[in-house]
Amino acid sequence: MLSLRNGAAVSRALSSDIDPELRALIARRVDQLQGYGAEDIGELVHFLVVEPGDTVEAVRAELGFSPLVNFVDGSRYGEPGWTPSWEVAEQHGDWFEIVFVLSDDGFGWVMWFPATFAHFFS
Repeated sequence: MLSLRNGAAVSRALSSDIDPELRALIARRVDQLQGYGAEDIGELVHFLVVEPGDTVEAVRAELGFSPLVNFVDGSRYGEPGWTPSWEVAEQHGDWFEIVFVLSDDGFGWVMWFPATFAHFFS
């Protein structure tokens, strides 16, 4: 798991040997958020890259919530009537991206995981 909670962590990730497609996604999100006046990207967003071998429990511990449980009614993925709490979910090539906006000021988490990481939702 790669947790990017501030600009320094994002810079290290962007200069590392991570997947080029993921690097481009992270850079694009950083560029999109530059105009919001934060001194550090961590004031606006935390990025989380879930990797094969990471468990839902580890993701929950890092996020502080389970992405598989609805924030409002507590329903869980797989239950009848379950609705996710994320704002956006989309696939970008080999990566899925899920965005959670957590507060009125727009702060949120952006989570990426490989498209092959289907066991995350099982």
